[in-house]
Amino acid sequence: MKIIQLYMFVLRTCFLIFRYRKINMIVCVFSVAARSDKNLMTVSNLGVCFGPTLLRPEEETVANILDIKFCNVVVEILIENYEKVRIALNPFRI
Repeated sequence: MKIIQLYMFVLRTCFLIFRYRKINMIVCVFSVAARSDKNLMTVSNLGVCFGPTLLRPEEETVANILDIKFCNVVVEILIENYEKVRIALNPFRI
């Protein structure tokens, strides 16, 4: 139950950031991660590639640059638990 609460917190916090097209990006990235045995793109690698893109702040500050690693972790969590996130988003019809 705590995991679902964590996901809901992340989704509520980032809902303005994760517009429809960015959620579709997570779907595509999940598909890439599912084939990591062939393409060598692990969830960690995908988090590093897409974290700064999906969670880009409006202003570039030193503090935001230092927080990039946390953005990567959030994207990793979303990719690893895509099925649970998809179920949690279902009431929003996304």
